[in-house]
Amino acid sequence: MYDEDDEPVVAASKQEPAPAEQFALHMLELSAEEIYAIDLSVRNDDVEDDRRVAKPLLLRVGAAWMVMMEPTSPGTIAISVTEPEAWLLRDRVPIMVMVGNKPVGLTLKAKLYRLLMQFDTERESAEVIKSLQVLPSLVPGPGPIDKQPSPDVGQKPKRKRGRPRKEQ
Repeated sequence: MYDEDDEPVVAASKQEPAPAEQFALHMLELSAEEIYAIDLSVRNDDVEDDRRVAKPLLLRVGAAWMVMMEPTSPGTIAISVTEPEAWLLRDRVPIMVMVGNKPVGLTLKAKLYRLLMQFDTERESAEVIKSLQVLPSLVPGPGPIDKQPSPDVGQKPKRKRGRPRKEQ
């Protein structure tokens, strides 16, 4: 069987369905030493929340590593990271990792915590927005419009009771 471009159509194999929940991505700026620390710490079969998340992460880390190995490489490179991947990195990279004389584990943990707080803030914001969307159904709408003016309209304001003010 062929499609309209005369390419062979491969029958769909029985694969696991894609997860219904898609994860947001954020960029994580890494130095060559931080990429090295991640590569040393994360294994291909590492899982987070019963999902194998290390393989796609390691492919992105490997691509970043190859860019950083070029003679004209930038000082840092950004890779995209999902929240489960960020948690995996937080769990696997030891805080005491040193590359040369640089405390890579410490700086990487700080970056990861900032990223995790960003994911958490976005999730909480989304929950607040969702709860606010329910409010209009809970708040009664405007009542019938009164055709007669209220009794206070056009009258002088009443003075407060008590001692009269002294005039100057």
